[in-house]
Amino acid sequence: MTYSNHSSTTDLSTRMGKNNSSLRMNLSPLYFAGLLAFGCVSVANAAIVADAGQASSPAVNAGANGSTVVNINAAGKGGVSHNIFNQFNVDKNGVVLNNSVDGANSQLAGSLAGNANLSGGAASVILNEVNSNRANVLNGMVEVAGQQAQVIIANPAGITCSGCGFINAGRATLTTGTAQIADGAIQGYKTEKGSIVINGNGLNSGDSNYTDLIARSVAINAGVWAKDLKVTTGRNNVNADNTQATALASALGRPGVGIDVAALGGMYAGKITLVGTESGVGVRNAGTIAASTSDLVMDVNGVLDNRSGTLSAAHANKLNTAGTINNTRGKITGGNGGITINTHKNRLTNTNGNIAAIGSVSINSGQLNNTNGMVQSSSQVTIDTNGQLLTNTGRNNDTGIYSTLGMTLKTGQLNNNNGLITTSGNSTIISGALDNRNGQIFAFGSSSSDLSMTVGGTLDNRGGEIAAQHQVNLSTSSTLNNSANGKMSAGDDFKLTTNKAALNNTNGLIESAGALDINSGLLTNRTGSLQATKMLNVNTNGSNLINESGQISAMGDIQLANINAMDNRDGSVSGEGKLLLRANSLDNRTGGLTLDKGNDVRINNVLNNNYGVIRSALGSTELYASTVNNNAGLLGGQEVHVHTDTLRNDEGLIFAEKTAEIKAATLYNRNSGNFWSSDGRAYRYAGGHSGGHYQHGRSEHDR
Repeated sequence: MTYSNHSSTTDLSTRMGKNNSSLRMNLSPLYFAGLLAFGCVSVANAAIVADAGQASSPAVNAGANGSTVVNINAAGKGGVSHNIFNQFNVDKNGVVLNNSVDGANSQLAGSLAGNANLSGGAASVILNEVNSNRANVLNGMVEVAGQQAQVIIANPAGITCSGCGFINAGRATLTTGTAQIADGAIQGYKTEKGSIVINGNGLNSGDSNYTDLIARSVAINAGVWAKDLKVTTGRNNVNADNTQATALASALGRPGVGIDVAALGGMYAGKITLVGTESGVGVRNAGTIAASTSDLVMDVNGVLDNRSGTLSAAHANKLNTAGTINNTRGKITGGNGGITINTHKNRLTNTNGNIAAIGSVSINSGQLNNTNGMVQSSSQVTIDTNGQLLTNTGRNNDTGIYSTLGMTLKTGQLNNNNGLITTSGNSTIISGALDNRNGQIFAFGSSSSDLSMTVGGTLDNRGGEIAAQHQVNLSTSSTLNNSANGKMSAGDDFKLTTNKAALNNTNGLIESAGALDINSGLLTNRTGSLQATKMLNVNTNGSNLINESGQISAMGDIQLANINAMDNRDGSVSGEGKLLLRANSLDNRTGGLTLDKGNDVRINNVLNNNYGVIRSALGSTELYASTVNNNAGLLGGQEVHVHTDTLRNDEGLIFAEKTAEIKAATLYNRNSGNFWSSDGRAYRYAGGHSGGHYQHGRSEHDR
């Protein structure tokens, strides 16, 4: 029996009438497949309707198992089979695009005879254009029978998918654009309107190597599964392989978001690329977008709203937006390829969110709010807020900024109040101002973990902790407040400079397991502690040093230089090395300067040591001052040398193991004032200018 592809279809349908189903059941599968191949069977009220007014109208037939079979048109010289439909709706039984020259077995319709339209060979691209003002509905699978080919379904009115998918399609493309064809080949798609909506049972394109969704907007309310998924939204000219999108002029009807993923929606693919070109139109993700084997790449010309959503990549996660990113309670994760976020100086909100990668995390943003959030990397963390605020407040087991190999933070202002910033590698922090009240900033993990901090304004570390396992280099251009149990420490050398601004260490601790070098303005160490294992240097640049009830100690030498007035009342300066002290005045009442290897104290004006102690156990004590008050005080050492205009030693003791040398124009030594040398060499010099006088207490020798 021989049938014409067109006339026989109508004739057979007329003859079938009401007995359509019974007649179909009496046909053998093989014979039925033959009828389908020659277009002898049509689908009454078919969901897929060819546009009969077009030369590119294909033959649409009923297939086995309730499926629909389309004998696609012949392929042109570019391998494109161009098929035009008035309607292209796919039910759960699916549709088979017959791309077989000699016949093939299909999953949906069983055995098919060869497509007579393909005498010139199978197609490499099957373009299915829908010429309608209604969106087409895809509720089943679209299968290519025969040679694998790219399948394109294009409908400017929109596409809705629920339980749709592709079989044997090397590339699957859903688009609301118009295919651009030149020289028989697809050049790209011009997209001006239309939405792709994924509902219900979602889209399964895991059998295709590449999957494209190209529309003005895309809504994902169910799962999308693919190997390599590319989604491009906006008014665009998009090239054929969906790797380049050129934005068209803006127009009315701009959608609120270009890509909208609902809480029950998701994209799951080996690799995912999301592009939104329309200005001000962003992405909203309340579901999951997961690249399971490779990268997640997102380039959005608007905002990214990932509140409570998940953006994950097995390798690299690259997010580029022209607007803000809101990751409140969201997750952004990456693998060895790390995470790269660029908001082009717009705000990034990570409140209660998580940004984490095995590789490096790089964030270039505007204001960054990480309140109760987490930014972490098993490699490096780099954050640049372009002169804006970084907030990292709130501290528990799952919050803070962490890295294993190193960290760099550049901010206009860093608020780490009760926050945690820590790395096992080196840390560099550059900020206009830093609030670390009750916060923690650490570089711990290896013997070479260094911390470098440059603060252009104030640094408030009240109750906070700043520490490194190796060296700390800290610089501020304004006040540094380390009071109220603030702590700053280094496992090796610690260099601290405030560029002549005040340093407040009241009831604070600044310590170094190496050398400690402080260059500041006014230094207040009241009830505080400055400690070094090696040398300790302080330069207040002509300002005061207040060590009232404070402690300054080192196992090496101590140098306190360029000081205006030093207040050491009830304070202690002690150590195993030598002391070099240079100041305009020194108040050491009830205080102590006790360096084992010597004290070299030179005061321009008054040195008040009443009830105080200036002593060296192993070295000499040398004092130079215009006036020395040692009433009830102690000056001691292996040797003691006092050079002054006036010495008051009432009830005081000047003690030397070897030589005690006093050079004073005026000496008061009343009320049991005592000069004493254990080897019998105590020398007193009095007079030397008019009006000088001496009053004797006790001594070994007068001279």
